[in-house]
Amino acid sequence: MKLLLRRISRVVLFLASLLLSMLLVGFGPALSQSNLDAGKSPEQIFSDTCSACHHAPQDLKAASSQFLRQHYTTGARQAAAMAAYLEKAINEPRPTPAAPPQPFRRPSESVEMGASANGSTASPGTTARAATPSDGFEE
Repeated sequence: MKLLLRRISRVVLFLASLLLSMLLVGFGPALSQSNLDAGKSPEQIFSDTCSACHHAPQDLKAASSQFLRQHYTTGARQAAAMAAYLEKAINEPRPTPAAPPQPFRRPSESVEMGASANGSTASPGTTARAATPSDGFEE
C-alpha cells in the first residue's frame, strides 16, 4: 500500500509540475509581447516596414484605416494615424530627383599654366612675349 501511495504522489507531483511549467511557458511570451511600433511616427513606421515593398507613399493607390487595421497595424489608433499620413502623402506630388553630379572637367590651359603678370599665357616650352595693343582677345 505504501508503494502505491508513493507512486500516486509522484505522478500527481509530476503532473502538477508539468501543468505549472506549461502555464508559465505557454502564457509567458504572450504576456510579454508588445507593440514594436509604439511611439513611432507614421513616417518612421513607413520607412521601417513598408518601404521594403513600397519605395514611396505615392506608390500606393489608396489607404484605408480599416484595411490597415486588418492587415498591418496593431491598433485602431495606429491604423488611423497611418491612413491619414498615407492619404496626405499620396496626394502630394513626388519629390523631384536631385540633378546628377556634373562630370569632372579639366581646367583650361590658362588655369593650368598660370597667367603672366601682363595677362598673357605661356604654353609649355615657350616664353611669354610682351602683349602689344594690336593683340586682341578672340573668343
